[in-house]
Amino acid sequence: MSIPSSGRLFEERRYWLALFLVVAVVVSIAIAKTHRNGDDTFHFEPLTEEQLRYVNGERLVEKNAIVDNIEANNSDPLPPRKFAGITAASMCQSGMAKCLPPFVKFKKSHFLAAPDYHLIMCLIPKNLSTVMALIFCYLLREKEFISAGRNITTRIPDVGLCHGKNTFVRIDRMFQALNIKNMSEWKFAMVTRDPADRFLSGFIDRCIRVHEDCYGCGNNMTCFIEAEYRKAAEYAYDQNWDAKNLTRDDWHMFPQNWHCYLRDFQRNYEYIRYSSNPQETLLKHLKHLFKSQGVPESSIAYISESLQSGRTAHSTVMSSSRKFLEQRLRSSPYLMEMIVRLFYHDYTLLGYPLPNLDMADSQKPMQWWSTR
Repeated sequence: MSIPSSGRLFEERRYWLALFLVVAVVVSIAIAKTHRNGDDTFHFEPLTEEQLRYVNGERLVEKNAIVDNIEANNSDPLPPRKFAGITAASMCQSGMAKCLPPFVKFKKSHFLAAPDYHLIMCLIPKNLSTVMALIFCYLLREKEFISAGRNITTRIPDVGLCHGKNTFVRIDRMFQALNIKNMSEWKFAMVTRDPADRFLSGFIDRCIRVHEDCYGCGNNMTCFIEAEYRKAAEYAYDQNWDAKNLTRDDWHMFPQNWHCYLRDFQRNYEYIRYSSNPQETLLKHLKHLFKSQGVPESSIAYISESLQSGRTAHSTVMSSSRKFLEQRLRSSPYLMEMIVRLFYHDYTLLGYPLPNLDMADSQKPMQWWSTR
């Protein structure tokens, strides 16, 4: 898969420049409407309905232009499967597809602790990690969290409320700091996510929302998934590969089972399934976890109500771009084959059913899952 042309990247930059100009127009109009009074403070007259219609119309035009750009960069014909005619499980178990191995170790993972409840949460990027960090900050400093105006589903810059007070990147240092001598007295948990769903969320976050380089692929999903597989395979198999070369894209996109020291502690974790609708499995599992560790009912109620009332600022579940990209991914035998080659052990170790690759056909409705 070739890297997107410079012409397409130029067009994308034009769209963002146009969006910037729209914002500049709004600010200019507002400044022009200001006047000073006796107390030397600024007062702003509201925009007229005509001005609001203009601004909203321009925003819609720019949003549509960005979506059009994403679709244009993801409209090229896709190749067929490389390993057609065999199941996802056979493809990986035979070794022919070089599916990524399990339990490749990162030098660090991200752990959160709620010592009063003997509760540890390992964070995995794109698996509700921002929300979990806020929940555990609330559990650590409940009164301060509320008085500081924090909200579990609103991402705001850290001001030192919990940062560094309940976070760890190495499990041995966490055991030492918390004086954990008997793991059976503590509950370890992690949020897991369907691998294809997590990939989509990560791709949209890093390559569209944040505008990372994404291995030089921009917002071309096929280019990105191929480059990600090559980078992950190199990291997994090359013993001389320097871990310092890992990027934030890698951290967000590499397999879930490479996090959290799962090779050594797989059986010690309670697995909580991510769901875009908190009222499904996620909330049920969290309530059970917190009750089992003695979290007060009032605190559980606050967490539950917060999760049901809103979503984090960079959630991608309702994005129109995501709908387009998800259809393209899940309807392509080739792209879903790449997903399996990347995340086969996330499917098997975390209990997610493998996709039926030969049914991922854009010419007919897709049967998403096969039994195994």
